[in-house]
Amino acid sequence: MSDSSQQSAADTAEAFHRELLDRMAACPDADSLNDHVLTPFMAALEELCAERGYLINTFGSRCNLCVSVEDDAPVIFDLIEEYLDSLDGQDHLVKD
Repeated sequence: MSDSSQQSAADTAEAFHRELLDRMAACPDADSLNDHVLTPFMAALEELCAERGYLINTFGSRCNLCVSVEDDAPVIFDLIEEYLDSLDGQDHLVKD
């Protein structure tokens, strides 16, 4: 990929990041964020992954994203819920 193509790809990714952040910021609460941004994003990701046969487990600095087969999704959700419940009120959230 040429330097100009790499810069164009970086600019496109940054523009998408800003647009997504703006859409998220426009949501006044967690329910709205879930309904208007997260659920549509996850539905699109699930569709693409299913079409291509992808299984994704991404670790971010403060989040995890997992796209699995349908039967595994509730198991993974329960594992995460169990872990979060085990924190027993400990404050593990990063507040910027």
